[in-house]
Parts: sequence; C-alpha cells; structure tokens
Amino acid sequence: MLAHAHVGGGWRLPELLDRVRAAGDLWLDSVSQVRMDRWSNGRVVLVGDAASSVSLFGDGTTLAMAGAHTLAGELAATPADPPSAFARYEAKHRTLTDPRQGAIGTAARLIVPATRTGIAVRNLASRLWPAAAAAGWARNQIAPRRQPSQTTT
Repeated sequence: MLAHAHVGGGWRLPELLDRVRAAGDLWLDSVSQVRMDRWSNGRVVLVGDAASSVSLFGDGTTLAMAGAHTLAGELAATPADPPSAFARYEAKHRTLTDPRQGAIGTAARLIVPATRTGIAVRNLASRLWPAAAAAGWARNQIAPRRQPSQTTT
C-alpha cells in the first residue's frame, strides 16, 4: 500500500520503502474524529475524549477535566433528572470544545499538507519557529513589556 502510494517518489523514498518492507513490526493507523449530534441518550452520557476529543493538538486532558466538572455540577443541580443535566452539561461544554474541534481541519492541513509546496512551507516554518521564539524572548529580556498603569480613585 505504501509503495503504491509513493510510486516514482524521489529523495530517499526508495530507501525508506526498503526499510518498511524489511520491518517485522510495521504498524499503520488512521487519525479520525467522530462528531456526534448528541453526547447523551437516556441515562448514558459521553465524557472526556469520547465526547470532546481534540487529539493531536493538545487540550484533551484539560477538556476532559472541565467536562467532568461541568457534568458533576449539572448532575448535582438536578440529581433526579439526569437527562436534563446531560443536556445542560453538553450545551455548556460544547462552548469550549466546538471552537477547538472546528480548528482541527485547518491545523491538520498545516501539519500534514497535501502538496509539495505545502510541505516546503511547513518545513520552512518549523525551521524558523525556534528563531522567532528566541527573538521574542530576547526582545522581552531587553525591553520587557510595560504593564498598563492602574489608577485608583
């Protein structure tokens, strides 16, 4: 499958494909995201990655903990009515997860571009990023940002 997908590829591709063929423990997987219209049904509710995963881009643990906290609060508010608590939990928690999940497509295209130009741009940006970060750090060391002065009345 890999050899077929990369027929005619240059660079070190033939060497890499030879190594793939020789590997005894090759493993491939896909990265997928499932979006559901609802996170609950009756007395069953999804939490954590099952509800709001934003894998590969961070925030998974943070969102899982925030979701569990929100769910616990909603269940405590109406312990006799879990479906209602689930609906409130989902409405509140989606305000955190929806923007992050919406950005995944763009971020994935930046990290795994589909064109040679996209790959070149990504590689150049990844080489320049440390220099840009170092320049920002140095600027802050030389001329720290001033905090706005606060006036009291």
